[in-house]
Amino acid sequence: ASQKQGVNQLSEQNSLDLSGINPLSGLDPLAIVNSVSFSPDGQMIASGNADGTIKLWKPDGTLIKTLKGHYDPVDDARFPLSSIRFSPDGQMIASGSGDNGIIKLWKRDGTLIKTLVECGFPVNSVSFSPDGKTLAAGTWGTETIKVWNLN
Repeated sequence: ASQKQGVNQLSEQNSLDLSGINPLSGLDPLAIVNSVSFSPDGQMIASGNADGTIKLWKPDGTLIKTLKGHYDPVDDARFPLSSIRFSPDGQMIASGSGDNGIIKLWKRDGTLIKTLVECGFPVNSVSFSPDGKTLAAGTWGTETIKVWNLN
């Protein structure tokens, strides 16, 4: 009984009061957010959305910019974002799409740096190495992890 009581006390001590936090309000009412990432300096949040957009936010909920790099205007196709991550230095953002397996690298200001199309399968997760020089991606249906040297 004392162990259970200790767990309950611990969970109560570690709970967060979110009642004073406003939700980010620049999303379409029907938007689904699949992934979010804080910049290492805490000054920006990136959200990867089911409509294929990436939204950059200030922590107070102010929308900074919407990136449409996972959108094909020719076919009017939107590829849902499944994973988004800031690099360890906060200067790059990696985004991976769940439908077409494309990974994109962005500057912090939203400028597209590069598109990696070698994946070929839906991306489940992207992650930078601690030094930011390597990017790894896990894909659905291949049982593999793809790794890119970013130098």
